[in-house]
Amino acid sequence: MTQQQSPQEPRLQEIGEQSQLLYFEADIRTDINSRLLQTMAFLQQTLGPALRLSPAYHSLLIEWPGLPDTDTLLRLLSQFQSADNSVNATQQRHWRVPVCYGGEYGVDLSNLAQARNLSEHELIRYHSNSEYRVFMLGFAPGYAYLGPLDKRLHSPRRSQPRASTPAGSISIGGRQTLIAGVSMPSGWHLIGQTPLNSFRPELESPCLFAPGDTIRFNAIDADEFRHWQALDPDQQWQRLQETSNSSEHQDRQTSKARS
Repeated sequence: MTQQQSPQEPRLQEIGEQSQLLYFEADIRTDINSRLLQTMAFLQQTLGPALRLSPAYHSLLIEWPGLPDTDTLLRLLSQFQSADNSVNATQQRHWRVPVCYGGEYGVDLSNLAQARNLSEHELIRYHSNSEYRVFMLGFAPGYAYLGPLDKRLHSPRRSQPRASTPAGSISIGGRQTLIAGVSMPSGWHLIGQTPLNSFRPELESPCLFAPGDTIRFNAIDADEFRHWQALDPDQQWQRLQETSNSSEHQDRQTSKARS
């Protein structure tokens, strides 16, 4: 039996007068990302609301007007690492996101399926059957980077990026999948689109999703897509909450029945 390696200690680097970057193991893994978010919650509780924290896959940007010197911050981190009880990160939320796959909504689906030696139906099934973790938000407003992606769907990015892809695009690049919060150029493979407005800059908390959330995709047809699209953003978010809660309850009941 292969012995599991103990997690490496995070490294701290000063990158400005009021900012430091905390590096964890350089890999896209749930355990690393979970530890990062726990550390983030600890620092927020310890140093207060003036602290600004920006999490990525395996690094945490720390910004604070009165940021402690490196030695002090390292002592705090050491204290957290050696604590018996880990601080709980922000409560995890579970989402069931509607997606219309293929056709005008996912113009790369057919070619990507051929490249992976799959039928379009198989690609949709593999993509929608997985539960994904929101590892980070970034690059562009509201962009939710998700994983792990089924290995059968790992794909190099497009050789020629598109100048524009719509908000709500669901795409695949490398070993990740993505929900686009805004319209942007992209070199990822566009396989579908969600009708949700997942990024709303007018709100104090503009992003629907947050690091640590889990997402499953629910395949819908074009009629259902247009029905979701006709709702105003508040109605969309309310309906999503209701359908996600209902699906989570059904999943728990199914799991109990199987055990």
